[in-house]
Amino acid sequence: MSKKVIEDFKIVFGGPSKREKEILIKKCMHALEGNNDCDFYQATAAAGYVGRDERLVKPLIKAYKRRRGWKRWLVFKTIKYLKYDKEIL
Repeated sequence: MSKKVIEDFKIVFGGPSKREKEILIKKCMHALEGNNDCDFYQATAAAGYVGRDERLVKPLIKAYKRRRGWKRWLVFKTIKYLKYDKEIL
């Protein structure tokens, strides 16, 4: 029997590619303006995944001012995570 040597390897998690980022930003902007709860929830998660992008500032702030309850709280958490909270305070 031959012995197999398994080398250690490091897994590096990177952010989304440019193409994925563009698609996610467009979907986020559309879903934040819509009334579908599932899309809205996914849009806030995707905004956190994409990271700081100037195109998401206005839709996030607009959604924060327009929503009430858990949706407003969710948008606020996303805004705070992206460090855009100075714009709404």
